[in-house]
Amino acid sequence: MGTLLTTRLTTTDVDPRVGFDYWNDAVSSTFVPLECSTAVQGTFRGELVNVSFGDVQFTKVTAAPHQVRRTRRTIARNDPGLLKACVQLGGTGRISQDGREAELQPGDLTIYDTSRPYTLSFAADAAFGTLVVMFPAEELGLSPDAVRRVTAVRVGGREGLGAVVSPFLVSLAAITGADTDVLSSRLARNVLSLLETMYRERAGLGPGEPERVSTARLIAIQDWLERRLGDPELSPESIAAAHHISLRYLHRLFAADGTSVSRWVKERRLEGGRRDLADPSLIRFSVAAIAAHWGILDAAAFSRSFRMAYGLSPREYRMRALGTRPQAAGPAR
Repeated sequence: MGTLLTTRLTTTDVDPRVGFDYWNDAVSSTFVPLECSTAVQGTFRGELVNVSFGDVQFTKVTAAPHQVRRTRRTIARNDPGLLKACVQLGGTGRISQDGREAELQPGDLTIYDTSRPYTLSFAADAAFGTLVVMFPAEELGLSPDAVRRVTAVRVGGREGLGAVVSPFLVSLAAITGADTDVLSSRLARNVLSLLETMYRERAGLGPGEPERVSTARLIAIQDWLERRLGDPELSPESIAAAHHISLRYLHRLFAADGTSVSRWVKERRLEGGRRDLADPSLIRFSVAAIAAHWGILDAAAFSRSFRMAYGLSPREYRMRALGTRPQAAGPAR
């Protein structure tokens, strides 16, 4: 899918008198040719943060209320055959396409096709936020007829597969544009697998390839775990219970990825500890405090595992990374 490219476009960088014209151009250059209009009087505020992996891009949009239209005229200018899936982050949105209209509240999802006219309207009473995932239509794995059945359909973020996909995309929105190693082309592929699984169900189709369904479930569990690595009570049993699956199925998901759930959690915790040990702003914290922050309460076990993984003790690694002798340890994190 290519390497990661990040761009940020904001109206705060231009003269307020031309802010909305700038926004119109920014939206069209980031997505596809579009027509924007607004009832906002005075200064218009908007920002686009875009992360691209080849043909797949994630764009976090925050802006004042306005309307976006994809018309036959703008389609004629450029029709790359893309789909756009989005999750509402804040405010109220409304999407219309193919004779349907859906109202979106925070956490709700929908999908639409850039090859046909559509209208997006964002409520006039408050600023809004949304994360848009744009990708070639063939990447979804659905036929054109199946896609037509699911465009401009609201998927609630608290029900069915929407309750799996929505929190995952919302968490991605929180890190889009940040300096992080979490985003990757593999993650982008897994997002598409999640969307395919959800929309196959919505279109009334079978589950598709079993391995793609399993991949979607695995990436959702891993994302859940990333946000809870500091919990020392994490266990395969608690993870399986939290996701309403059997312990056996949980182990099978991770085994298919070439690892085990316990090993995956341990490796992610060690990697988090390694990053913290190399962070000069955290030098006042002891090795034990850093280990505890990542859910490892046994400092000796952390040191043994760290040496096995990286060939140095945590203390030796910190001294080498920072080029200095660590200061006396401060309070626990």
